[in-house]
Amino acid sequence: MRIPKEGDYVAIQSYKHDGSLHRTWRDTMVLKTSEDAIIGCNDHTLVTESDGRRWLTREPAIVYFHKHYWFNVIAMIREGGVSYYCNLASPSVLDQEALKYIDYDLDVKVFPDGRSVCSTWMNTRRTAANGNTRQPLTVF
Repeated sequence: MRIPKEGDYVAIQSYKHDGSLHRTWRDTMVLKTSEDAIIGCNDHTLVTESDGRRWLTREPAIVYFHKHYWFNVIAMIREGGVSYYCNLASPSVLDQEALKYIDYDLDVKVFPDGRSVCSTWMNTRRTAANGNTRQPLTVF
């Protein structure tokens, strides 16, 4: 597979461990590439959920994917400061269709004030069953 050049656009596809497609980001502009990593930028990017729902990202974000590391990172640039979102995920794979990874449903969020929250899919499922919104597993 040809490594995209700076300025090219790639799609990003997130899968679940069972192989099902979870979410797709249509156009991510490539900012920097190497043999091992891709850094890109999203802003008002079309996102399609596995159930067909579509929405646009609200703010610019810088994304980092590596073909050897078991995580990816998104830096969301918001009016109140930069928030970071780290997914525990498989190393990324780039093919003709998209940059792809498996999302393992363990996330760490770091807010502009330095607070960190770790959450899991199981925690989301448990709280949703009780009518609550996603609750942090651990706050650092």
